[in-house]
Formats: sequence, structure tokens, C-alpha cells
Amino acid sequence: MRSWAPAYSLFKMALNVKSCLLVNELKSDGISVNPISPGWIRTDMGGPSAPGTLEESADTIVCLATEVSEDITGQFLGDRKPTDW
Repeated sequence: MRSWAPAYSLFKMALNVKSCLLVNELKSDGISVNPISPGWIRTDMGGPSAPGTLEESADTIVCLATEVSEDITGQFLGDRKPTDW
């Protein structure tokens, strides 16, 4: 089985692991860390066939910054809800 874009996949995995480490490191300081999955978005990289828009992707970020309790940390979110990575 061939992997699509193995370097990209490894980088994303490393970024997710780093996020987990930051959750543990910053929790005692009261700093929330909640990485998001923007999904497949119509950008130069995502291409014109991608189903999502930049506005839809930004919605989760805005929600985290304005609506979600500061007590929530360590959640990996997509479309405003926890998702697997």
C-alpha cells in the first residue's frame, strides 16, 4: 500500500504529538491547548474540488477563542466537536 504524501503525513503526526505534549506541559499554568482539524478546504493546496471553505474552517477557531470554556483542553476538534486524529 502506498501512502499519499508520506512527508506531509509524518509532519502532521508530529504536529499532533507536539500538541499533546503542550497540553500536558501547559495545563498547570491554566493554558488551554486544543488543536483543530480544518478539514479538506478549497485552497491552493486543497484544490477546487475540496468541499470546505476557509470560513467554515475558521469557524472552529473562532468558537474556541470566543465560546468554549477555558477549562477545555486537550481536545482535537473539527467542526466544533472532538474528532480523532
